[in-house]
Amino acid sequence: HMNYYKDLSAYREDKSFIYRFQNDGDVLIAEAGIDMDTEAIRSELIRFSASEPGADVTLRGGEAVLCRGDEETVLFRREDLRVKGAFQIGNALAAASAAAVFGVAPGDIASALRSFTGVAYRLEFVRESEGTAFYNDSAATVPEAAIAAIGSFPKPPILIAGGADKGLVLDDLAQTIVSGTKRTILLKGSASDRLRQVLSRLLPDETDMKSRFPIVSSMEEAVSMAFSFAEPGDVVLLSPGATSFGLFKNEFEQGDRFRDAVARLPGR
Repeated sequence: HMNYYKDLSAYREDKSFIYRFQNDGDVLIAEAGIDMDTEAIRSELIRFSASEPGADVTLRGGEAVLCRGDEETVLFRREDLRVKGAFQIGNALAAASAAAVFGVAPGDIASALRSFTGVAYRLEFVRESEGTAFYNDSAATVPEAAIAAIGSFPKPPILIAGGADKGLVLDDLAQTIVSGTKRTILLKGSASDRLRQVLSRLLPDETDMKSRFPIVSSMEEAVSMAFSFAEPGDVVLLSPGATSFGLFKNEFEQGDRFRDAVARLPGR
């Protein structure tokens, strides 16, 4: 949402209201490494991280361990997670920490994670058609989210991305598209235009950027084109990395259009 705030400090100040009015006896769960005004925190702070061993909740030998005071509790195992994406480990650590604070037993936490297959619009599995799997990540409206989604699959996916620009840096997303996708189709919009410009700088010898990174004006066209590129075992991923405004009312309508288009494809 940096297109709304004048700078990052204003964004941090606004977000500090999440914890600024907590009191003794309250608990704040935050990712390790996030810059916060620690002097304003009066509650118990629990930091989580999948990679930092000094965090209060971390992954150790495949186990999610909560260290609270002198007590250590194993909340779940890495193998309990069924959702796609390495970044989901952090989400699970945060959710499990909150559940543990409210007194949920570790066995129940692990059981819930084993039964959780994800939520709509966030790396949501839609269906498989003729050996190609389709995933709906329409809620990924910033480049970092699309980068994480692309890296969630063992082989480079066919990506549907782009849309309206909100002034974010697109360099890392462009680099990930070049190195981490099989093909990329862009949805018509100002972000797609700018993204293709960045891609052209990364691929100076590419003579036909319109063919390499086609821009389409409807979700139906994007899905049809992606399906034509796909082979059995491929993944088609909608993960825009930009806002949906222009072609769609919001990211949810965009995701619904993706589901509808995928449902009309042939095969089981």
